[in-house]
Amino acid sequence: MSQPYKESAMSETRTFEYTRYLDDIEEMKKAHRVLAEHAYTPSLPEKGYTNRSLHIDLSALKITEKKIPAEMKKTFTGGRGFGLKYLWDAIKPATKWNDPENDIIIS
Repeated sequence: MSQPYKESAMSETRTFEYTRYLDDIEEMKKAHRVLAEHAYTPSLPEKGYTNRSLHIDLSALKITEKKIPAEMKKTFTGGRGFGLKYLWDAIKPATKWNDPENDIIIS
């Protein structure tokens, strides 16, 4: 049995079993199922870019690959820049942080 992890917050102490979930790992693996698959051809990066991005629609369970235009590479540098551009294009002024149509950007 694992030793409990103690976390102190203000004057309250909470105890967690931080490795308890490992006992059920096989059961957890059996419960997993593939929701969608996408086949792609790996490519070598050119100056750090593969010139494509992956878009996943969780509502439709659809995965698509899109080419990154040369103009976007010129204006927005790297993953952070691309993420900023994608987020800017995806949201509207009235979009709230918890809106279902709000995009999640990982770059």
